[in-house]
Amino acid sequence: MVTFKLDNEVDEFVHRLNFWIQALLVKLVPCCGLTVISVLLVRALKIAEQRRQRLRGREGRDDRRYKDDRGYRDDSKDMNER
Repeated sequence: MVTFKLDNEVDEFVHRLNFWIQALLVKLVPCCGLTVISVLLVRALKIAEQRRQRLRGREGRDDRRYKDDRGYRDDSKDMNER
């Protein structure tokens, strides 16, 4: 354990200042920032999903039915359905 020499008021002030700088700037600010960024990202994903659904129409189109086992789309099947 590290002990500090706190003989006078200046040493005690520096010690407290160091504590609060580490507590706020190093730990609390990044944590809150990450939370805000995560909330904004989830909100943007929801808006993009709503926009995608609106562009596709109410029932939407299932892209998965056009993909083969390897995950590639076969557009010739789409052409034959028209």
